[in-house]
Amino acid sequence: MCPYLAVPTGLLHRSERLSYDQLALVETLGIGAHAVARCGLRAGERTLVVGLGAIGLGTLQFVRATGAEVEVADTNPQRRAFVEQAFQITAKSGPENGPYDVVFDATGNATAMEAGFEQVAAGGRLVFVGLTNQRLTFSNPPFHQREITLYASRNSCHQFRRIIDLIEAGTIDTAPWVTHRMGLLEVPDRFAEIARATNMIKTLIEVDG
Repeated sequence: MCPYLAVPTGLLHRSERLSYDQLALVETLGIGAHAVARCGLRAGERTLVVGLGAIGLGTLQFVRATGAEVEVADTNPQRRAFVEQAFQITAKSGPENGPYDVVFDATGNATAMEAGFEQVAAGGRLVFVGLTNQRLTFSNPPFHQREITLYASRNSCHQFRRIIDLIEAGTIDTAPWVTHRMGLLEVPDRFAEIARATNMIKTLIEVDG
């Protein structure tokens, strides 16, 4: 590792108030922030977030920040339990109250992504936040009849400053995200263990000095 990095100043976003833990999560939050902004989600819209990994959790937080109604689903019981405890929201194994104005799929699972088309209400939007290398198929008649809009969303686009401001204001809470941490010197011995942890959301590596 080198002691210094040369970075264009226009790519730097300063905060005098956020901790290193909070700053380390800004980039991850950017993916969900961009997905929510991209589809123009509005307060009061009925929303479903499928997939409660790190990307789905980021999407959930920014959906909430808009004032939209939100339900969440994941097939993993440990993720559901984590979300219920950390975010005080009931998590289901699958959608139960559709159709929805907006469906965000953060699974990256082709079967789940295809099923998302069936959960979108007339005039609604389906947002693929997760991605897959597999080919996706869907039935064209209901897609046309309901005039569904499909969005592909990737990475982040000019969201970092907004995310920092929202964390500073307390609108976005990053505290529940950090489930594991380790020192830099522990990485060779603990990396495989952390990677296998089914309850891991985000691991922070602490670099002293």
